[in-house]
Amino acid sequence: MKQYFLCEVLEEINSEIKTLVKESTLHVEGSVALSWSKTTVFSFMQTQELIQKKAPALWSVLTMAAIGNGNIGRLLGIWKEAKEGAGGCGSNNMRDPWLVSEASLMHLVY
Repeated sequence: MKQYFLCEVLEEINSEIKTLVKESTLHVEGSVALSWSKTTVFSFMQTQELIQKKAPALWSVLTMAAIGNGNIGRLLGIWKEAKEGAGGCGSNNMRDPWLVSEASLMHLVY
């Protein structure tokens, strides 16, 4: 029985991934080179909402992976360290507090 349900879930996730691959808003138009204008137009919130809407099973799996086994606490700890100016592993030896926001982490929980 477990194998049956696992196969069904994997088929659903595969279908959702195919749907996301076809999504035009996730495609880069023109040159693939990363530019500042392409970076500033990109929205994590829009991408997150799109995945939640078009691929709910995939979103659930990714969310469980992110917050499972106490990961949410570790992510919030990193965010708080960065906000307080703690040293990190980046080239400038600082973690960027904008990369991990408390609001987006709390959104994962819901």
